[in-house]
Amino acid sequence: MAVVVRIPEVLARYAPGEVVAPPGTVREALAEVFVHHPALESRVLDKEHKVFPYLLLFLNEEVATLEVVAKDGDVLEIVAAAEGG
Repeated sequence: MAVVVRIPEVLARYAPGEVVAPPGTVREALAEVFVHHPALESRVLDKEHKVFPYLLLFLNEEVATLEVVAKDGDVLEIVAAAEGG
């Protein structure tokens, strides 16, 4: 199996809505996604390789960092945070 990575609709022009990556840290899973969809990387990570503050990562519906380990069958979601007032 693999880790399912869900891409938000706002980034759909850079990668399909769902892709798979090998297990490992969230950082490693995303790095594999970026190999196949390189234009996505600069929309998710800043120049210091940190997730942009307007995006959130969820692993199995729990907030995740880049160092959390994703296992076979896990679902990693990139979510565009909403602002409002």
